[in-house]
Amino acid sequence: MIPKITHLQLLILVVLSKGEMSGFQLRNRLKELNIKSDGPKFYQMMKRLEVDLFISNSKKVYTVNEQIYHQNIYCITASGKNHMKIGLDFCNMIQKL
Repeated sequence: MIPKITHLQLLILVVLSKGEMSGFQLRNRLKELNIKSDGPKFYQMMKRLEVDLFISNSKKVYTVNEQIYHQNIYCITASGKNHMKIGLDFCNMIQKL
């Protein structure tokens, strides 16, 4: 079966399968893997994954020096895990060619 997600979306699902992360942490992880991800495009992609119910997003609010910050915390859903498996199975099938 051909996956219905992009390679970058698959990577995000794989990273989130290890545990929940903030958008900042995810972007840093992509940077460690030498994958460029600018802010607006990244958050548009995350929104698409959320709308497709592959990830969920919760908001964390915290204060530093009387300044209020809002942080998106993402985690993979059961549907996201299923689509991740389809994507990884497809990659494994290609490697066998």
